[in-house]
Amino acid sequence: LDGDGWVEDLDGDGRADAEYGEADWEAETARWHNETLNGFFEHFDRHMNDPNETVRIAQALEPTDPLYKELALAVDHLQTDQVKWSDVQDLIHSRKGALRDAKMPEYVDADTPEDDEFTYAQYWHVQSYLEDCLGPTRLKAVLPKIEELRRMARTGEKSAVSVVAELEDLASDNSIPHYWLHHSADDYYYSHIQDRIDD
Repeated sequence: LDGDGWVEDLDGDGRADAEYGEADWEAETARWHNETLNGFFEHFDRHMNDPNETVRIAQALEPTDPLYKELALAVDHLQTDQVKWSDVQDLIHSRKGALRDAKMPEYVDADTPEDDEFTYAQYWHVQSYLEDCLGPTRLKAVLPKIEELRRMARTGEKSAVSVVAELEDLASDNSIPHYWLHHSADDYYYSHIQDRIDD
């Protein structure tokens, strides 16, 4: 047992680990970051080899486009509680033609809340739609950086720890999806495909 009363079994072999020293923890940290990095590029490569996604990147709004700026501002106002979810939904309705011309996904209205005090699902719904519209532009802008990070990781110019830290910075400003760093590519890729089948 360690200090918290739990048996340490970091290698998952079903047996208690011998006492971990500093070198062991450094190796465990390096292993975790390498797995995170490999998982990220599995997500990234599947995304970039999906024709449904690459066409969206090719058609992405320019960051200077007024529609992009308006949608980005709506996300900011929504996250800082300057507007209600219903105001953003009204904005989406009013920009239906521009969104269609920009080849954005068709918007489906959020369910009417049963209680005005509990509208988290509606906030999430409209924000998710806006992020879906903005995502291709954000990703397109950082594609060169991602490929450079991949090259530097392969050549050893940057450690996995350093590359993951830079990718986490990209995730923090929504340039890349957060889950690409923290979940199995198979979990999301195949569930996404199954969702399409179910629909």
